[in-house]
Amino acid sequence: MFVIEWLFGPPAGGVPHPDTWLSDAELERLARFRFEKRRSEWILGRFTAKTVVAAALERRGEPRPNLRSIEIVPEPSGAPYVWDVVSGRRLPVSISISQSAGRALAALLFTGLPESERCTVGADLEKVEPRSDGFIRDFLTEPGRAEVASLETPARPTRANGIWSAKEAVLKTLKLGLTVDTWNVECLLAPGPLPEAPPILSPEGSGWNRFSVRCAAEILPPWALSPVFFGFWREEGGYVLTLAVVRT
Repeated sequence: MFVIEWLFGPPAGGVPHPDTWLSDAELERLARFRFEKRRSEWILGRFTAKTVVAAALERRGEPRPNLRSIEIVPEPSGAPYVWDVVSGRRLPVSISISQSAGRALAALLFTGLPESERCTVGADLEKVEPRSDGFIRDFLTEPGRAEVASLETPARPTRANGIWSAKEAVLKTLKLGLTVDTWNVECLLAPGPLPEAPPILSPEGSGWNRFSVRCAAEILPPWALSPVFFGFWREEGGYVLTLAVVRT
């Protein structure tokens, strides 16, 4: 079975000093951060992502790399990719990173799958907190608002944050981020079939629920094979975690 590798950070033992695991190029980038909050978030996200990459390679029978030999590099769109400093090549993985309120989520999917099952992954993380009626009205589509309203009041913050998080995860798979109107993405967390989903693809471990997403055709890049997406979500430790997948 092909799995989505993921890690909800910080990893056990915390984050070591950046000098011990960032590459020279990454240390130079770190030095350019002006604000401590952004610096801390970047360090946590990068360490969580590198830990996922190293563990995934080791599980595939490859030597576990030194973290300094792995770079998480942004594309022009801002989407990250993994660069192997030693071999001078881009690793065949799709990776996504998210930070929220002192925690990080990184997810990885090897892209060397059979062509009919090749996918890109997007990850998002949100702290579960109350959302105003205005937020729900402005950022959730009518089906999403109805899904939140159908729940008992204590369950609504998780669902509202989860729907928003799933939207962001999907936009990351498309390498769009929040550059487009999120009303172009309709998300439902209620369990349902996985439309056009590779049947052998799922997150590592248990406890994940399914979600479905439909995107407006006008925001889809040419390489996205369908306007229908699927993904997985879970609540853990007061946060909601989402992983979205699009076939490419």
